[in-house]
Amino acid sequence: MEERKHRRSTLERRRALLEATVEMVGESGYASVTHRAVTARAGLPTTSIGYFFASIDDLTHEAMRVFVAEEFERLDQLAGFLGDTAAPPEQVITAFGEVTDARGAESLALIEAYLRAARDPAARVVIEEYLRAADSLAQGAAALAGVEITPVTARGVIALINGFTVIDSALPDQADIEVKKAALRTMLIGALFEQGQDDAARALRDRRPG
Repeated sequence: MEERKHRRSTLERRRALLEATVEMVGESGYASVTHRAVTARAGLPTTSIGYFFASIDDLTHEAMRVFVAEEFERLDQLAGFLGDTAAPPEQVITAFGEVTDARGAESLALIEAYLRAARDPAARVVIEEYLRAADSLAQGAAALAGVEITPVTARGVIALINGFTVIDSALPDQADIEVKKAALRTMLIGALFEQGQDDAARALRDRRPG
């Protein structure tokens, strides 16, 4: 029993370091992540990072991996909702548009993860995995809205959503779900016309929110 309790305490300390790192990245960027700052945020001794990680870079890479894994979970939850719902297109577009909502430090940490991947090739694998999952969800959501989109269009949808997340993080008072829904609808209609699916494009264009 004591051994199990000790192990759980160890896992909790490691998790506290990762959560503190994500919070700090979201608040101030990767440059703010130091041994002293992270352990102070986590409420742990400064030697704790060395116990779990070979270096501060190892800590930040693992924090990003864990954070993106949680983003996967959010996508899975949305995919589960969409998969279990016989929803009209507007409801699907609304649900997908809400994914863009800025979530404070968490959204900023995702933005920082993109920037980290742009500068550090070693950080790109996790972002690539995240984008593949997001692309798949975009295609599934579009199918539930009654349309089929190509992988290229799916990536465009994700880029649009991520763009709104950036804007909403910078200007939270100007966030507007109706703007996001209109942008998603317009993009899907245009993509369908481009793909030669004129009937599907017109049908989506003519469907208006009730």
